[in-house]
Amino acid sequence: MIPIDKFTEDTYIELEYQLLNYVEQVALKFNPDMGFDDNGNMSPCSTQAIERFKRRYNIGRINVNFKFEDYLHNKEVQATLQELGVDIEKFWYLLLFIMDYTEGSCWNATEIKESPKEQLEKLINLIADNCSDINRVTGATFTTPITITINAKGKQTLTLDNPNTIAYLGLLCAKGINSIEDESILSLKYSDFKDTITEADSMRICLFAKMFLYFFEENTQFNKRQKKGSTVSLSKNLLISRLAYFAKLTTNKSYLEDDDNLKKIIKQYGNKELSTMNNVYF
Repeated sequence: MIPIDKFTEDTYIELEYQLLNYVEQVALKFNPDMGFDDNGNMSPCSTQAIERFKRRYNIGRINVNFKFEDYLHNKEVQATLQELGVDIEKFWYLLLFIMDYTEGSCWNATEIKESPKEQLEKLINLIADNCSDINRVTGATFTTPITITINAKGKQTLTLDNPNTIAYLGLLCAKGINSIEDESILSLKYSDFKDTITEADSMRICLFAKMFLYFFEENTQFNKRQKKGSTVSLSKNLLISRLAYFAKLTTNKSYLEDDDNLKKIIKQYGNKELSTMNNVYF
């Protein structure tokens, strides 16, 4: 078994797309193109990730610390894949895609910043949580003093420190925020492409795991029972844990023995949204 040298770009070659079948399944979930369905609702319709992956594969831009031969000679991983009935060759391209995708999301990725509405909500909550009383006679009373500073670079700085000013500002924002529509520019997150951040290794491992788990959830034919007397583990979590070590996402050898560390990472980061936009798969 030899991996394909170069994929054909911008032309449909059935054999090549069959090899990328696993990739497409996961890409449709994590990097879909959105379109309108028959009911006029936005829904995933296709993905350009396949073409981006083929291009990056062809020019050697997929950054991995292992070779196909290393993958084939990893006895524990290969034994589990074979027992589950997974196509070894297709899974290789899925591994490459997930490695590339998680790097694009977590390494020097474009930072996604809060929408104006989210910032206004934080301002409203901060003021409300610290305002212990407000009335027409004494005005606003804060349990913790609050100041709001507006700093125009190279120009005058304005500081709001009057409790009544701050309380009134909070009331105005609270009154108007419900009128902000979901499609409004005030509801949209934005990115400054000059600002990049690198997520923690644990966050990348979590995304790595979530993408593989989704693949197995979608392919129920790989849900197999342990054969009597077999010593080959059919645990998807342990397989992913071993893949994380194999791919050098961690140097902790305990990932090879059990899935405890992987479960801890998923529990801690599984519901946390990435604050980045993938800088490869837009």
